Amino acid sequence: MTEPTIEVIEQGEIRSTGDLVRLNIIDWNRFRPWRDPWQAMERLSWPLINTSLYQIIHTPLLAYPERDDFPGWKHVGDHEEIGRLYWNLFYYHFSGELHFGDCPDFWGEGHNEDGSTFRFWGDIGRVSPIGFYEALPNLGTCCIWTSVVDTSTLIHICPMIDLIRLTDPEYVAELRRSSQKKPGKQRSERATSQASSLWDGLL
Repeated sequence: MTEPTIEVIEQGEIRSTGDLVRLNIIDWNRFRPWRDPWQAMERLSWPLINTSLYQIIHTPLLAYPERDDFPGWKHVGDHEEIGRLYWNLFYYHFSGELHFGDCPDFWGEGHNEDGSTFRFWGDIGRVSPIGFYEALPNLGTCCIWTSVVDTSTLIHICPMIDLIRLTDPEYVAELRRSSQKKPGKQRSERATSQASSLWDGLL
């Protein structure tokens, strides 16, 4: 069997609201409970700006060996079929646990060959703003958000800090006192290294 290919299309740091919007992983038409899509964009992007890396990869999900242990998953449209294909990809590259549900569509824990572990949450297609917002506090170093855009494109977001800290008023006040516009300016070299090692595990 030919080894399924993985190609990095683009990767970098989220530095603006536009960077998150451009990834096109969120359905901004479903902006409630925010006032309008623009308010939702601002609210969801702020925790990620200068704190998180993104990666767009191309890999043909149909090329991965079919497994016979997919647990099934009832969802709208082609979500179940793409979920089954992602199940094949996940267990081809990793050991660990992958669970399907709703809001977000899936979550679990993966183990790389070097013994390192990462946690992940993700969605198939475009996630609702509220679904993405509710997942953000779960994300931190050694955590990944994965959007399975279609049968050949995955988008990863990997924070370099624990985003839950942004819900701590004292932490945010400390950032403001230090005259840092965004919390990512506080990130350490160790956090950047951890995030980079996650990419290595996914490639």
